[in-house]
Amino acid sequence: MALPRQQPPLWALPVAQRPSRLWAALPFTAAFILLFDIGILTTFTALVLLLPLAYWRPTRLAYRCVGKKAFGGLLVLVVQLFSPTELVLTAGEGIDHDKWVEKDAEGTVSKVLLPAKGIWISNHTTLADWLYLWSFTYLSSHSPSLYIALKSSLRRIPIIGWSIKMLGFVFLERNWARDAKPFARQLRQIGEETNRGGIDEKLALLLFPEGTIVTENTRAASKRFAVKTNTSQRSPIYASDYYTLPSILLSHVPPPELHLHVRAFPLAAIPLGDLSRLRRGALDNEGSAEEKAAFERWLRERWTEKEQLLARYRAEGSFVPARASKPKTARYGNAEEDDDDDDDGRRPGEHVWPIRLRHPFVWEALAAFCFFLPFLAVFFLWQHRALALEAAKHAAAWVGLSGGAVAGTAKAAKSCGCGNMAGQAAATAAHKLAGEL
Repeated sequence: MALPRQQPPLWALPVAQRPSRLWAALPFTAAFILLFDIGILTTFTALVLLLPLAYWRPTRLAYRCVGKKAFGGLLVLVVQLFSPTELVLTAGEGIDHDKWVEKDAEGTVSKVLLPAKGIWISNHTTLADWLYLWSFTYLSSHSPSLYIALKSSLRRIPIIGWSIKMLGFVFLERNWARDAKPFARQLRQIGEETNRGGIDEKLALLLFPEGTIVTENTRAASKRFAVKTNTSQRSPIYASDYYTLPSILLSHVPPPELHLHVRAFPLAAIPLGDLSRLRRGALDNEGSAEEKAAFERWLRERWTEKEQLLARYRAEGSFVPARASKPKTARYGNAEEDDDDDDDGRRPGEHVWPIRLRHPFVWEALAAFCFFLPFLAVFFLWQHRALALEAAKHAAAWVGLSGGAVAGTAKAAKSCGCGNMAGQAAATAAHKLAGEL
């Protein structure tokens, strides 16, 4: 008697070959759309209500942090509720393997410790990359300080595009002739705002150097580029065939786990040339041809190492070897780690984080919706719009009267004829205050 053939799990099938889950997943899909849209609207409404803070330098950084923190928490929440999965975290050079992960009493990762400021560079395999990378920034406490370089067309998406523009994200035309000056200007503003936050202020600028995800349609262009630059081609495995935003969030078929390998390179180890030229007003100086060539070689070497790590993962299912010693750290220490496999069968150096909010769950869930305060504020203003208009009229009348009174004080001070310094100072202050009003 033949045994029934075991069907592979849905996540192992390309999206195009999966059976339709429209009706089976409809309740979860409707709940996701409702919850996510409410979260988007509360964050957007908060950004609109607080918009004046974005135009005042001392408060601009805090303004953007509020919106990013809320949206980052929302992403973690919807993944936790509708497409639960876990990140398997490993580390390479530049990371202190004994100290970079903190765990709770249950042995689950609760926090990762990374350098406060950095440019985060990632490969780009699917349009869902940003979803899990932003979730990871929640774990490293970089979510409120995240900036992502995006193609400029995204800024025109209603509400979402407007929101990411208000949050200060970087937009690129992907044409260096048009991008060079705006990109430099945006980076200078990000740097200035971060520096105003102090030396401990976090910053994570996320870049995808590959630009376009790898698909069957882009394979030919990738091959031509590899031949032209004499570099190795990328893997013919297209992650976008298996994981898309609709398949993850609407069909609720997430990957069973995601492996994220972190490496850190201190600024001094990167051939960036003479950085003394890059003072304010000189960001358009891209360095000499030799300096640019040196940096390009360095980046390609890192990309070659990335491909080698991916080859190991495809062959062994992990970025780290089973029993080999871990890579030496370049900056944060060289302490040895126990080579024994973990109790759950994980390799040494693999740490698991089920993507979820920290406790207390309810408090953080409410924070992801800005505690619904924007909706309450809009509702209050609408219910009391007549009172608000009346208060505005009284405020305008008070300003007019105060301005007249101050102007009169200034005139009297000028005509007193005493000529003392106190009178002149009072007249000057009165004129300034009248001008401000």
